[in-house]
Amino acid sequence: MVYGFIALAAYRLYLVLPGLVKLLIASLLLGSPVFYGGGFSGCRSRWGFIVFPLSYASVYKVLVFRVYRVLDGFLRGSRFLDVGAGVGDSCLYAFRLGASRVVAVEPDSVMARLIRFNLLVNGFRGFSVIEACAGGLCALVDWARGSVSRFKGPAIRWEDLLSQGFDVVKVDCEGCEWTLEGRHISMAPLWLVEVTGSLERFLLRVPSGYRVKVVSRGLDSDSMRPTYLLLIYRSELSPSRKLR
Repeated sequence: MVYGFIALAAYRLYLVLPGLVKLLIASLLLGSPVFYGGGFSGCRSRWGFIVFPLSYASVYKVLVFRVYRVLDGFLRGSRFLDVGAGVGDSCLYAFRLGASRVVAVEPDSVMARLIRFNLLVNGFRGFSVIEACAGGLCALVDWARGSVSRFKGPAIRWEDLLSQGFDVVKVDCEGCEWTLEGRHISMAPLWLVEVTGSLERFLLRVPSGYRVKVVSRGLDSDSMRPTYLLLIYRSELSPSRKLR
């Protein structure tokens, strides 16, 4: 948990930095900036060109520190569902590692437009973006302040999402993970879920025949509650794939 406090302190410090300092950090971590204005930047990185709000630190988490690398061996040829897709950084990551199809779920209309732009500008076409609240629970992040507010927007049921058929599902949606039930998890073989709150309570939702690996632990920047990044996978996946 010490690491969680350090990471949270670093994130809070980053939020209050002037825009030009954030731009310098973006150029050092991601690659050469192409433009900057209105709190947004466009950077050309090894993963491709991406536009994002400079306070959107998730882009570093995904594309620089690669916290989702536990998925690397499963993405080639996969159908990838990204719930809480932000600006599409996880979608870009999945496409670059060989995903054949990507569906992004993001309730924030501004972020949803950035997803479409970021994937199209990099030449990807096999994707769709759904502007909705997965499981009927929505949260919008104020990236400039690092705060979260509830949002009443259009909802989509897990059953309707998952019935499309996915191999890998990533969920980072500021609370909608608590609308998942065992019957939903059993509709896909591999999940990467960020859980905020009680790990023990969430594990009760994992159906039999699935295993769980705690990838990382931290603290939620808004509520200060513990957070866990969980890999949830069907037992038969373990012998044939290396879980790092």
